[in-house]
Amino acid sequence: MSYEKMGVEPMERKKMDDLISRKALLEDIKAAAGNDFMGTMVAGTLTRFVKKQPAIDAAPVVYERWEPFGGKYSSRKKCSCCGWDGQEWIKFYNFCPNCGAKMDGGNDND
Repeated sequence: MSYEKMGVEPMERKKMDDLISRKALLEDIKAAAGNDFMGTMVAGTLTRFVKKQPAIDAAPVVYERWEPFGGKYSSRKKCSCCGWDGQEWIKFYNFCPNCGAKMDGGNDND
């Protein structure tokens, strides 16, 4: 069954909004207001717009890598974050199916 038939889009197709710091943006708007009336008025309007935007539920991205597991001659790999292990083909995954960590945490990442 395809992702589309299940009503789920593959991760590569999803577009994400940029995540920014609301506090930092408001500080920049306040600093750019200047002393003239027009700058203060525009800054006040922008501040109201920024404050009324909804917050999103986002989690920080965890960067890890696949580590060798099971001895010198084993082809198994495990997640350096949660320890989930899989066969050698798991190294082609760019995330851990167990904890969701992104597998690009090292230069020698297999």
